[in-house]
Amino acid sequence: MPSPLRSRRSGRAWISAALTLGLFGGLLAGTGATGAAAETETEGDASAPSLTIAPTEPVLDETEDGYGFAAQVDNPGETAFAGGRLRLEIAPQPLDGEEALDEPFPERGVLVSEAEVGETATASAQTVSVTVRRDELPLAEAKPGVYRVRATLTPERSDRRQTITPLSAETTVVWKGVGEARTRLTTIVPIVLPTELRAMPSRKQLDEAAPRFDALLDAATAARATLAIDPRIIAAIRGYGDEAPLQARRFLERLESSQLPSFLLQFADADPAAQAALGYPKLLQPVNLDYITAQGSFPSENIDGVETEPVPPSLEELLAWPQQDESVAWPADGQVDRATLDLLQSNGISETVLDSSNVTHSGGPRAALGGGQRALVSDAALGDAVRTALSDESETVRQAGFAEATARLALAAPSGTPGRVLALDRGAVADSDNTAAIVERLISYDWVVATPAADQQEGTASLRAAAPLEERREQLRSAAGREADVVEVGAVLEHPEQLAGYQRARLLDLFATHYAEPDSGFEAAARQFSKRDEELRLGVRALSTGSTQLVGASTQVPVQLHNSLPFDALVDVRADPSSAALSVSKRGFPRVVVPAEGNSRVLVPVRSRVSSGESGLNIKVTDTSGSHVAYVGTLTLTIRSGFETIALSVLGAAAALLLVFGTLRSIRGRRTAASANTGTPPDADPAAAE
Repeated sequence: MPSPLRSRRSGRAWISAALTLGLFGGLLAGTGATGAAAETETEGDASAPSLTIAPTEPVLDETEDGYGFAAQVDNPGETAFAGGRLRLEIAPQPLDGEEALDEPFPERGVLVSEAEVGETATASAQTVSVTVRRDELPLAEAKPGVYRVRATLTPERSDRRQTITPLSAETTVVWKGVGEARTRLTTIVPIVLPTELRAMPSRKQLDEAAPRFDALLDAATAARATLAIDPRIIAAIRGYGDEAPLQARRFLERLESSQLPSFLLQFADADPAAQAALGYPKLLQPVNLDYITAQGSFPSENIDGVETEPVPPSLEELLAWPQQDESVAWPADGQVDRATLDLLQSNGISETVLDSSNVTHSGGPRAALGGGQRALVSDAALGDAVRTALSDESETVRQAGFAEATARLALAAPSGTPGRVLALDRGAVADSDNTAAIVERLISYDWVVATPAADQQEGTASLRAAAPLEERREQLRSAAGREADVVEVGAVLEHPEQLAGYQRARLLDLFATHYAEPDSGFEAAARQFSKRDEELRLGVRALSTGSTQLVGASTQVPVQLHNSLPFDALVDVRADPSSAALSVSKRGFPRVVVPAEGNSRVLVPVRSRVSSGESGLNIKVTDTSGSHVAYVGTLTLTIRSGFETIALSVLGAAAALLLVFGTLRSIRGRRTAASANTGTPPDADPAAAE
């Protein structure tokens, strides 16, 4: 039976059981799960209220006076959920194995606490804290083990005819440990980049991630874990050289000197299962990382007293990882079939990390699969519980997930199982700051023995074939099919090879395993990827400004160029008149630099041969060799050169009038001055004055 927490994440709500003679029994709920008890079973009702219960600490300290629990009511619907009374019960007997987690809660639980819960508004959630006093917990004389705890919330009845729909959920607590029994636990700790990062990390992103990487390495060392490393991290730190952040460089030094077993994931943690489903004969690989090393700084070498030019590392040097004993693959959990194993085998990979849901398995977690393939089988239910503890938005749900993980390890100890492998979910680790703390807490329990993978026992396993979702396969096939068209546009760049490296890194990220689950957000990521592809395919082009008016017989017409690519472009531009109405004295503009995702302007000298009309400039943008045409289009021009003559005539007439007016004022001023000296009015008759 699948883990209830995993079902919660994928949107499958389990709502069951009945209200009979006032007793609540047969409730479908698992450890740390949420569920709603109703008169009929309904599956997949996303608007139904639900309840989650979780202990503050999953291992109860016998010396404490009380123990805390958190109950969370979620109401995604459009109707408020009535408040009511919350009852907390504990099963009187400990569980005798992990299978018991999926059995119905005992009919007679012991009531240990009650609390009032107020109304939960629409589209909201509320959390209520409940404390159980030690003297109310019927475990004083109980034997050590894992005990189930059930919470039941019965809303108040506002109408006698109203149907009561109680909510129920379960969790577990560990009391007095598990005796002398032990669980041998191997942990696979992924060192991966945040999921929001789409290609290679910038220096700033490396600097921000370095403290988390250090914490993961510390926790992995304490857990004697196996490291699974995204090669992008190693390649980026090496690729920036002396420009890489200091803490990132120090982390890489620690990683290179670590004695822990490690292996490289595929670049960007691309999923081999998805590639096999698309029929690829070889695993996708990066083609170059020149656009990273172009930003780096590297020391020069002294050869026979002569300083040489710094040489950036090659792709092989960036990705080298001699610390890896043998090639290991880790496809998306639960999506491997024989084609995946064949693809890995043809690429020289003979060991695969497989989710236990993907195999029929017994005995130790190390097993042969036949055909020269070996598997390290991780515990699917344990991995799901830890993923919830790492990634859920709700603190209560995260606590419930951790309680389930704690219980599963505690239950595995007395059962005599050979050992467990916890493969931490890569998507959850990528975006969580709590991974190191979770690992350290799990291995701190007395019944957990941190064990290297090589020390786990051998078991037997046969493949239970599965495959990636068809929708994901089709989106990936479409994205891969566009790669050549995008790369072709790189001809206009100063360094065309950089676009090929950038696009392949983007594509590998779209293949990432964290997109494998139905609720992973892959559809949105694929749409964004396609949108960005369309932008890249535009390359360098002239921006249309509608119709440009040409006022005057001659002028310089601006042609605005835009570069959609993330690297500087170097292009030749040619502008030809579209009709005899224009003459262009300079038609070619070689080696025009258009900055990355920016604009540049070319001024084309144009002379009109008519006084008015419509014409245009035919613009052609090519690479500097002329073999790749990036853009062809027409810039429309409206000619109004006759307006220039009219404007000049008007200005000339105005100037003449101003001159005449000024002259008259000057003459009048002189006459006024002369009259003042002789005492004669300026307008008097000279003859009369005589």
